[in-house]
Amino acid sequence: MKRLVFIFAVLVMFAASAFALTYKETTLKGLGYANFEAEGIEIQDCTEIEFLKTIDLNYETRPIFSVHVEFLPLAGKRDEINVFFNNSLEPIAALKPKDFLNGWARVKLPFSRFEEKNHINICVRTGEIGNKIVIHNDSTIGYYSKADFEEEGAFYISVTPASPDLLDEFRVDVVLRNFGNEDANVVLKYRKDYLERETPETMLVKGKTILTTNIEKCTERDGLGRCANPHEVTFAYYLRPKIKGMISLLPAIVEYTNPFGEIVAVESNRPNVIIREPEIKVKAFVKIPEQEIIVGQNIGTKIIVTNEGARTLQNIEVKILNNRLGLSGSDKALIDVLTGKETREFPFTLKAIEAGKREIGCTITYLDQNLLKTGCTSAFVEVKKPYIPIEVIAGALLTIAAAAFFAYLYWIKK
Repeated sequence: MKRLVFIFAVLVMFAASAFALTYKETTLKGLGYANFEAEGIEIQDCTEIEFLKTIDLNYETRPIFSVHVEFLPLAGKRDEINVFFNNSLEPIAALKPKDFLNGWARVKLPFSRFEEKNHINICVRTGEIGNKIVIHNDSTIGYYSKADFEEEGAFYISVTPASPDLLDEFRVDVVLRNFGNEDANVVLKYRKDYLERETPETMLVKGKTILTTNIEKCTERDGLGRCANPHEVTFAYYLRPKIKGMISLLPAIVEYTNPFGEIVAVESNRPNVIIREPEIKVKAFVKIPEQEIIVGQNIGTKIIVTNEGARTLQNIEVKILNNRLGLSGSDKALIDVLTGKETREFPFTLKAIEAGKREIGCTITYLDQNLLKTGCTSAFVEVKKPYIPIEVIAGALLTIAAAAFFAYLYWIKK
């Protein structure tokens, strides 16, 4: 699960008691430390803070380092502050200027790694613009009770079925569990607000997309203080995939107030879902009344479409394909819904323009499913030139012969 990602509300300093119980707080100044400064172009420097553990720690007591930083005159894109705990090789927090609200960022200290004497190492790095970074000594090490949505399994989304078909909607469940020892008013959203319309891989079909509620604290813990029965809230929504293959769902978001009066946001996991190509059982064929017609005649053509499967299909385009035949009207028809085992007929009028053997085909296109197509069985028609009866031909020949005879007599008399 992706952890705390950003803080965006107005800071309410020293009002923690209004939101959660503060067990103990100590400033760096109270520990005897002055401000720490690093100034220059691409400067890297570190400072160490030593403090004693003055309170028994467990899953109900959350140690947090509130670091107060000032970027002068302005923050640079490459400015960075890394926080290390008890000589760890990997930072417990890698902070950029965007992670600070009014100069403050909250770093969760891993209580399982606490010793009687502890060390926080703060390493700063400036960028190429050569600014100054100041770590103020009113930064605080404190111990708090709080709601906890950052434990493993506290906030996640799950998908049912795990590998849906391209044509099928699937269910997404959003689950939030409070492992902390404080109630919390939360706002649960199925995704970030600005991503509401930017999801080309899926389409929202139905369900709940936002939930505002109170989630109670954990009331049952094991012998080590770990939450054994976290309170839970959940909601569900349904998506229809637009493309096949692997897609990554957007994370859900929970917003709540932390012990410092700030509204913070936590992201859920972002599961990958494999969208399978569906088994589509649609049969289509072209039906014509006669296999032989004369040039100039109309052909009353029908396309017969049958859904031989049990799945209901939607938004299907039926298109007629003709080889050198005229068309009266549109060459397309739209099926809004085609239920399982249903058969539909779609008439088209073609006109024989010239002689020859002509193929009449069609295509079936699923408009909602990335233009997935199904072929159909064609029909063939023989277009012939007009037939002239022998009597008509004989009469024409006699007429021509008589005309020639009278012309001959006319010229003889002259």
